Amino acid sequence: MILLAGVFASALVFQATPVEPDTATGTRLRVFPAGSYSGVTGLQYGAAMLVGFRVGPDSSTRPSSFTAYGALTAKGHAKGYLQVDRWSAGNERHARARLEHISYPLPYFGIGPRTPASAEEWYSSGVTTIHLFVQQAIPKPRYWHWGVRSVWTRLHDTEPGGAIDRGDAPGAGGTHTTALEIGPVIDSRDDMAAPGTGVFTRAILSGGASTGDETFGRLAIDARRYAPVGAGHVVALQLQYDGLFGSLPFDQLPMIGADTAMRGYPRGRFRDRQAMTAQVELRTAYWRRIGAVAFAGAGTVAPVFGRLASGTWYPTAGIGLRALLSPRQRAIGRLDLAFGRGSWGVNVGLGEAF
Repeated sequence: MILLAGVFASALVFQATPVEPDTATGTRLRVFPAGSYSGVTGLQYGAAMLVGFRVGPDSSTRPSSFTAYGALTAKGHAKGYLQVDRWSAGNERHARARLEHISYPLPYFGIGPRTPASAEEWYSSGVTTIHLFVQQAIPKPRYWHWGVRSVWTRLHDTEPGGAIDRGDAPGAGGTHTTALEIGPVIDSRDDMAAPGTGVFTRAILSGGASTGDETFGRLAIDARRYAPVGAGHVVALQLQYDGLFGSLPFDQLPMIGADTAMRGYPRGRFRDRQAMTAQVELRTAYWRRIGAVAFAGAGTVAPVFGRLASGTWYPTAGIGLRALLSPRQRAIGRLDLAFGRGSWGVNVGLGEAF
């Protein structure tokens, strides 16, 4: 418990997601220690630099930032990224550029909705991603999204004799994938870091090619609704769909299991060509900067869209604590205890899960 409390306290200072700058219009530089913990990576430690600024004098313009982050893990892996996130005056345009490299150990159970826990094998993945996008108001709060994403993957430290080592998993030899993105976005949230009301919905259609000239298309839908309940309480709902048409490496297939959706399952516990998740979370009002949440959800994967509804749905539920680090910035520390079917997990980080 002492170790967990220390890790949570470190994550509350800063984690991989940048803190929103406050309402001041001037540029502000901050350097933070960074720390978090997960069952996959173990203890993570590093540092982050955040330059926060606002375009124009209007305080209703959303904050922009430049972030540099780097961390090592107790298991000898690393993560780092550079990101520029800019909102134009009056929130007419939103642009982001991100360069990221991650080297983490990850589990693989196979492909399909009923892969047994006994099929678990581990591998290490070195993933470099470049993601660029621009969202233009048409008008607000509706935006049109254009983007490009390029991903380079190299696998190592595979288990001898496992599916990845044998080359049975698609893309086990390492891949390069590039895709163009386009689609509508609706964003009426009152606050990006800790929404209390509003909606966020995006439907992004992407298409491109991967190693070996294999082409693919993908549709990703993320729909969220935030509603106040009582004095300071919030109900948050989210529905996600991720559908693949074509071929992609196994580590880029639609999946369920993450620290933001389907908490309680390891990342990528179930993966296939189609995935759907739904979750609801009740967030309490803060008392002396401490709040609590309760959440529940379900998700499934399937080889084709028509089998999602009749497939095997996996439940998740849990509780968590929130620490309000800065009322002006709405920076929030997060600690969640989640349970799935036959599994559980503890997630530590910054910001709400969704």
